[in-house]
Amino acid sequence: MTSGKSAKEESSSPGCMEIFAFSIALIFLLASCFFIFQAIRSFQQGETFPLLCLSFFAVVLAGFSIVATYNIGKTMLIKHTLETDLVTGGPVVTTSLFGKTISTKTGSPPRKIELNLEAPATRYPPSIVTLHHAAVIGLSRRGGMKWYRYPASLIEGPVAVLGAIQVIDFYQIVFKEETITGKSETSVEFFVRPGPRCKAKINVLQERRIIEIVCDWDERRLPYGIPLYTLAEELFSRYYFNTPWIMLREIMKDAKNQGLGDIKRLGTVWQTSPEHATALNDDSDKFKRFMEQLQMQHPELGAALKEKSLRAIPKRDDESLTIEQQKQAIKQLFSTDWSKKARYDRGQSK
Repeated sequence: MTSGKSAKEESSSPGCMEIFAFSIALIFLLASCFFIFQAIRSFQQGETFPLLCLSFFAVVLAGFSIVATYNIGKTMLIKHTLETDLVTGGPVVTTSLFGKTISTKTGSPPRKIELNLEAPATRYPPSIVTLHHAAVIGLSRRGGMKWYRYPASLIEGPVAVLGAIQVIDFYQIVFKEETITGKSETSVEFFVRPGPRCKAKINVLQERRIIEIVCDWDERRLPYGIPLYTLAEELFSRYYFNTPWIMLREIMKDAKNQGLGDIKRLGTVWQTSPEHATALNDDSDKFKRFMEQLQMQHPELGAALKEKSLRAIPKRDDESLTIEQQKQAIKQLFSTDWSKKARYDRGQSK
C-alpha cells in the first residue's frame, strides 16, 4: 500500500551572489590551467625558477578553484523536495542532482520530548547566570575553540531552561537516509516549537529574542518547527549582525544595566559585582546541576544543543589577527551603538 504525500518543493535556484561566486571560481580554475600550461613550457625550456613559481601558483589556484567550484556548483544544482507522509505524518526529504535522486531521508513522526526536569530555581535569569558561570569557569578567556564555547553557552543555557519551564517545546525526528551509492545511516534531529507558556512575559534580552524567533517561525517554511541550528543561526543574523562579539556586548550591557556587574578587557570579560557574586555563584551551581541532569536524562538533546550552538557561531578572520589588531577590531565594535544602527536599518527597509 502506498501512502499519500503532500509535497513541497524547495529548489535551490541560484541567486546573483552565487552566480558571481561561481563565475569567479571558474576564472580561478582557468587561471590555474594557464599557470600549469606555462609551467610545462618552462620545464620544456629548462627554466627552473619560473617552473617553481608557476607550479606554486598553479597548485594553490587549482586547489582553491576546484573546491569553490564544487561547493558553489553543488549549492546551485542540487534541489531538495520536502514531502509529508499523510499516513505517518513524518517528513520525507528527497535530494536530486540534474533531476536524478541522489539521497532520500525518511523521518519518523515528530515526537515531543518530555523533559521532566525541574528548572533551576535561580534568582537571576538564565542568560545572566550563564554569563556569570562562563566567566567563573574561564570560558571568557581568549583561546581558540575554548573561547567560542563562551557565546555558545549563552545560547544553549537559556534555550535549555526555556524548555524546562515550557516556554518552548522540543521535538525529535529520527531520519534514515539512503544514498544513491547504497549507503544508509540514521540521524536524530531536534526542532523547537512554542510551548504552553510561550506568552509569558520575559524581559531579559537573550531569552526574549529566542522566544521571538520561535514564535515568529513560519510553519509553511517547515511545519515541524525550527531546527536547533537554525534557531541559533537566526539569533545571530537577526539581532547580532552575525558577530559573536556583538552578542556578548549586548548581553553584558543587559546585565550591567541591571546593576549586576561591569564589562572589562575591551568588552570580552564579564566581572560580577561583589554584592551579587554570592547569589550568582549559588545560581551557577544550580545551573550546572541542571545542565548535568539534562545530559544524563536526554544525552542526545544535550549534545545537539552544544553542537548546534557552537556550529552556528559566525566564524570570522579575527582569530588570525595580531593581539593589537584584535584589540583595535574589538574597540571599533564596542564603540558602535548597534541598537541605533538596527533601528536605522529597519527604518530604511520599510
